[in-house]
Amino acid sequence: MRLGIRVHADLQPPPLPAHVEQALLRIAQEGIANAARHANANQISLSLLADDSTVVLHIADDGVGFEPSREDAYGLGLRLMRERAEGLGGTFELKSSPGTGAQLLVRLPVQGVSE
Repeated sequence: MRLGIRVHADLQPPPLPAHVEQALLRIAQEGIANAARHANANQISLSLLADDSTVVLHIADDGVGFEPSREDAYGLGLRLMRERAEGLGGTFELKSSPGTGAQLLVRLPVQGVSE
């Protein structure tokens, strides 16, 4: 429990190409860093799960939340996470509102992902 933040992790990744693993790692690092830096969170939940067609990265915190529709809400880190996911044919969702924490959901296709 570093920085006073408890992290719960459920990681069950399938074998993936190295560039996909690296993208998921970078997205997870940035998502957790954002929660630690900006959210004043006590807990962060991280899961990486997959089925036959999709790998899903989910990060949630119990922090202060923010309004994602604000023009200045998307800093460089959030934009880069979105670009990484979409560059691999996936999706990036961010849900938050003041007082409710934040949730980040990235879905990447498993089939047809190549280097």
